[in-house]
Amino acid sequence: MRVVIDTNVLVSSLMTHDGVCQQVVDAMVIHDQICLSRSVWAEYTSVLNRPSFAFISDSVTMLLAEISNDALWITPESSIWRTSDATDQIFLDLAVS
Repeated sequence: MRVVIDTNVLVSSLMTHDGVCQQVVDAMVIHDQICLSRSVWAEYTSVLNRPSFAFISDSVTMLLAEISNDALWITPESSIWRTSDATDQIFLDLAVS
Protein backbone atom coordinates (compact mmCIF):
# COMPACT_ATOMS: atom_id res chain seq x y z
CA MET A 1 0.00 0.00 0.00
CA ARG A 2 1.20 3.53 -0.68
CA VAL A 3 1.21 5.80 2.36
CA VAL A 4 1.88 9.44 3.21
CA ILE A 5 3.09 10.20 6.73
CA ASP A 6 2.16 13.43 8.46
CA THR A 7 5.07 15.19 10.16
CA ASN A 8 3.34 14.97 13.55
CA VAL A 9 3.59 11.18 13.41
CA LEU A 10 7.35 11.44 12.93
CA VAL A 11 7.68 13.96 15.77
CA SER A 12 5.72 11.66 18.08
CA SER A 13 7.79 8.65 17.02
CA LEU A 14 10.95 10.45 18.10
CA MET A 15 9.42 11.64 21.36
CA THR A 16 8.23 8.20 22.45
CA HIS A 17 10.59 5.62 20.96
CA ASP A 18 8.43 2.65 21.94
CA GLY A 19 5.10 4.38 21.44
CA VAL A 20 2.30 3.79 18.99
CA CYS A 21 3.62 6.29 16.42
CA GLN A 22 7.00 4.58 16.33
CA GLN A 23 5.25 1.23 15.85
CA VAL A 24 3.19 2.72 13.01
CA VAL A 25 6.30 4.13 11.30
CA ASP A 26 8.13 0.81 11.71
CA ALA A 27 5.17 -1.08 10.21
CA MET A 28 4.90 1.30 7.26
CA VAL A 29 8.62 1.04 6.51
CA ILE A 30 8.37 -2.75 6.45
CA HIS A 31 4.98 -3.30 4.79
CA ASP A 32 4.14 -0.20 2.76
CA GLN A 33 5.63 2.12 0.18
CA ILE A 34 6.13 5.55 1.65
CA CYS A 35 5.42 8.38 -0.77
CA LEU A 36 7.55 11.51 -0.61
CA SER A 37 7.73 14.80 -2.44
CA ARG A 38 10.34 17.53 -2.22
CA SER A 39 8.02 19.77 -0.23
CA VAL A 40 7.09 17.02 2.26
CA TRP A 41 10.78 16.09 2.63
CA ALA A 42 11.65 19.74 3.26
CA GLU A 43 9.01 19.93 5.98
CA TYR A 44 10.24 16.71 7.60
CA THR A 45 13.83 17.93 7.74
CA SER A 46 12.88 21.43 8.88
CA VAL A 47 10.51 20.36 11.65
CA LEU A 48 12.56 17.43 12.97
CA ASN A 49 15.67 19.61 13.23
CA ARG A 50 14.01 22.44 15.15
CA PRO A 51 16.04 23.31 18.25
CA SER A 52 12.83 23.44 20.30
CA PHE A 53 12.46 19.66 19.97
CA ALA A 54 16.09 18.96 20.91
CA PHE A 55 16.02 15.59 19.15
CA ILE A 56 19.32 13.76 18.95
CA SER A 57 20.73 14.46 15.50
CA ASP A 58 21.60 10.81 14.88
CA SER A 59 18.02 9.77 15.69
CA VAL A 60 16.62 12.23 13.16
CA THR A 61 19.14 11.14 10.53
CA MET A 62 18.34 7.46 11.08
CA LEU A 63 14.57 8.05 10.93
CA LEU A 64 14.81 10.07 7.73
CA ALA A 65 17.08 7.47 6.14
CA GLU A 66 14.68 4.70 7.12
CA ILE A 67 11.75 6.57 5.58
CA SER A 68 13.49 7.54 2.36
CA ASN A 69 15.28 4.23 1.74
CA ASP A 70 12.62 2.65 -0.48
CA ALA A 71 10.35 5.66 -0.83
CA LEU A 72 8.42 6.49 -3.96
CA TRP A 73 9.34 10.06 -4.91
CA ILE A 74 6.47 11.89 -6.58
CA THR A 75 6.12 15.34 -8.08
CA PRO A 76 2.52 16.06 -7.11
CA GLU A 77 0.17 18.26 -9.02
CA SER A 78 -2.06 20.69 -7.21
CA SER A 79 -5.17 18.95 -5.97
CA ILE A 80 -8.70 20.15 -6.60
CA TRP A 81 -9.34 19.59 -2.88
CA ARG A 82 -8.29 22.10 -0.27
CA THR A 83 -7.50 21.51 3.38
CA SER A 84 -8.70 23.75 6.16
CA ASP A 85 -5.06 24.04 7.28
CA ALA A 86 -2.94 25.34 4.39
CA THR A 87 0.20 23.76 5.85
CA ASP A 88 -1.36 20.32 5.29
CA GLN A 89 -1.97 20.92 1.57
CA ILE A 90 1.38 19.39 0.59
CA PHE A 91 0.31 16.09 2.17
CA LEU A 92 -3.09 16.07 0.46
CA ASP A 93 -1.54 16.90 -2.91
CA LEU A 94 0.93 14.05 -2.48
CA ALA A 95 -1.73 11.59 -1.32
CA VAL A 96 -3.97 12.13 -4.33
CA SER A 97 -1.16 12.13 -6.89
